[in-house]
Amino acid sequence: MARRASNRPMRKAIRDIVEPAIEALGFTGKYPAWQRAFGEEFHFIELRTDKYGGCFGISGAWGTAKDFGDHPPSLPATDFEHRASITRPIELWTIEGEAYTHWISAFDYQYILGDPNECSALAQEAADGLSALKQWFASKEFTNGVKPVFSKIGSAVNGKLISAIASAKAEMGLY
Repeated sequence: MARRASNRPMRKAIRDIVEPAIEALGFTGKYPAWQRAFGEEFHFIELRTDKYGGCFGISGAWGTAKDFGDHPPSLPATDFEHRASITRPIELWTIEGEAYTHWISAFDYQYILGDPNECSALAQEAADGLSALKQWFASKEFTNGVKPVFSKIGSAVNGKLISAIASAKAEMGLY
């Protein structure tokens, strides 16, 4: 069996490009989680990687001091509706052969591990996506560059969110 390529070039690119970009936004911490106090809010950024490499994603979350109660502020303690992921466009084609842009929250690097320049380019694309996350922290509005972490019924473990989605769909006659 052939040896799998090392994740080191991608990890180096993330360390050299993405992590300084996160810190430039005023976040403190270390891989994989950063946070900052921003007025009455706490903002969080988390870099998620696949267990054996090949893909990573960047998520953000926010909350206020009263949201956390006695718990120290942390991304896992935020409400699901206060979380977002950076997205990037990929070109797909419909069955009819028409181009279609789909926005995904994964930065897939499994086929470029042997090329440090490609790894750096992907890390730069992820770092550029931080501006959309910064805008989301300010406006709390989703754009093409940022999407909700959980966007369909059954994808979130938050009962209130699932109930709200179901109620809204029922009111719109989607059931």
